[in-house]
Amino acid sequence: MGAKKYGVIKYEDTLLISVVGQLDEDSVFPTLELSGIKIVELDFENMAMINSCGIRDWIAWLREIPEKIQLIYKSCPVNLIDQINMVEGLVRTGSEIRSFYVPYYCEACDFISNHIVTSAGSWKNFRPAELGKCQKCGQNVEIDVIESKYFKFLKRF
Repeated sequence: MGAKKYGVIKYEDTLLISVVGQLDEDSVFPTLELSGIKIVELDFENMAMINSCGIRDWIAWLREIPEKIQLIYKSCPVNLIDQINMVEGLVRTGSEIRSFYVPYYCEACDFISNHIVTSAGSWKNFRPAELGKCQKCGQNVEIDVIESKYFKFLKRF
């Protein structure tokens, strides 16, 4: 059951595309009217899952967007960041990642929470935040990834 719902909104010279559901072999990508468009913002807030077939089709779909159009990725979930770190071309060269989620874990209550981090510029000096307390039980939380692997993609942005 692929991501068959894409919200596409045009405002001025920007096209906002919201990816909803699963990005898989059943995904049907929207046909885009790019006349006058300079920026395409890709919002992954409601993307549930991505698999290898979805990745392959996504990369092919991205090739249809002219290089002169700036791509901005927003609200990238953990599963997408994992794939960005492994698959060349999932994020086109010259694109910008505006925001993504970082998972945190509470050992006391076994609760995982994802927290969004945002940047309007460079990620050059990015350091993950120490969140402190679990939102469920109030105990200390820790980042739930191997930082050198999870944040590897930031070196390109």
